[in-house]
Amino acid sequence: MRGVWQEIQRLGAGLYVIGNGTPEQAREFRKEFEIPFPLFVDPSLDAYRAGQFRRGVVRLLGPTVFTNGFRAFRRGFRQGQVKGDPWQLGGVVVIGPGDTLYYTYRSKSAGDHPEPEEFLKTLPASAA
Repeated sequence: MRGVWQEIQRLGAGLYVIGNGTPEQAREFRKEFEIPFPLFVDPSLDAYRAGQFRRGVVRLLGPTVFTNGFRAFRRGFRQGQVKGDPWQLGGVVVIGPGDTLYYTYRSKSAGDHPEPEEFLKTLPASAA
């Protein structure tokens, strides 16, 4: 998300990340990866349940995980120590004015993320 943060701002939109670890883990993550946007934590997983995001061992240990891991490795990303709930998957949600839902992507396995262009094009005209 760091790579598209400035584009999101240029379009007049905001970016908020919700993790499932502790506040201390979020502080460490923010510092280690130089996160410039707001980062919140939800160890209760309420936001994940509200968004109907998937979770479970099979989703994190299936064959696509290796493909996603290799792709991330080629792009220069390295898996560090897992923090928070290791079985919880995430995704991307674009919410506009009036709580209008413009886009939802629910990861199907670890490392499954949409390309930024996919959700950037869904930003409402009011954000542009």
